[in-house]
Amino acid sequence: MWFLLHRQVDIPIAVKANSDGTFTVTDGLHRTSQAVISDNKNILAFVDGGSGPTLEEIFNKFKAGNIS
Repeated sequence: MWFLLHRQVDIPIAVKANSDGTFTVTDGLHRTSQAVISDNKNILAFVDGGSGPTLEEIFNKFKAGNIS
C-alpha cells in the first residue's frame, strides 16, 4: 500500500453546509480518507446548492481533459 502515501487528491469532494457552520461530505468520502493518509493539507470541495459549476460539470471537463 506504499503507493497510497503522499498521493495528492486532485478530484474535488462535494459538501453540504450545515446550519451550525460545519460541513457534511455528500460525495467523495473516500477522497477525504486518501487526503488523510497522504497528509494533504487541503482538498478542493464544492458546496451542494452553491453557485458556480456543478460537480458533474467539473468531472466531465476533467475527464475530457479540458481543465484550465
